[in-house]
Amino acid sequence: MITKPQDCDVFLCFSIVDAADARRVRAALENAELKVYERTPDERDGERVAQALAACDALVVIVPVSGDVSANSLVEMGAAWGWGKPMFGVRYGNGHAAPAGFLTRVKLFPPSRLDDLVSEIKRTRRPISRPQREALAAVYAELGTSTDEMVRDPLLVDRFVERFKERTGRSVGRDRLVNELLRLRKSGVLPRLGRKKRGASRPRVDEEA
Repeated sequence: MITKPQDCDVFLCFSIVDAADARRVRAALENAELKVYERTPDERDGERVAQALAACDALVVIVPVSGDVSANSLVEMGAAWGWGKPMFGVRYGNGHAAPAGFLTRVKLFPPSRLDDLVSEIKRTRRPISRPQREALAAVYAELGTSTDEMVRDPLLVDRFVERFKERTGRSVGRDRLVNELLRLRKSGVLPRLGRKKRGASRPRVDEEA
C-alpha cells in the first residue's frame, strides 16, 4: 500500500468489517504492479483522500455479502463519479438484490475473477489508440457538442463518455477524455461542428496528433 495519495493507480474503498476481503483484493492488484491507496480506519485527512481520488485511474469497492457498502464508500464512490473515474467492485456472496444507487455505475466481479478485474483496470490505463482517437472525433461530430460546452456541463461529458464506451467497448475517465478532446482540438484535427455535408467521410485522426 502506498502512502502518497498522488502516486496511486487504484483507490480501494471498503468497510472495516470487510478488511480481510480487501486485503486479498489489494494483494491481487499489487501483484499486478498497480499502486493501491486505501482509507485507513482512522483516516481523518479528507484532503489526502481527495488527492488520491483525483490521482487514481480507477476506484475499486468491496461489496459485502449483505450488498450494503459503507457510508464512507458511498461518499468516495460519489467523488470518483464526479471525477469521471471508472469504478469496479468485488462482490462477495450470492443472491444479492439488483445493484442500486452508485452500484449501478460499477462493473462488478466475483472474487474468483480478480484476474479479470486487474485486466479491466489495466485496460482503462492504456494509451488511447489511433482507432479510439478516430472514435472520439466521430462521437464528437455525432453529438454536435463543443468542447467548451462539455467543460461547462458535466452531464454533456457523461453522454459523451457513454457514447464512446458504446462505440469502443472501453471505459475511460471523464477528465481523460475531455483532455484528449482538448488536445485534438488544439491540433486542429477535430471536425467542424454544424450541418453535415452529404457524403462526408468519417473524421480522420493522424497517429501523431
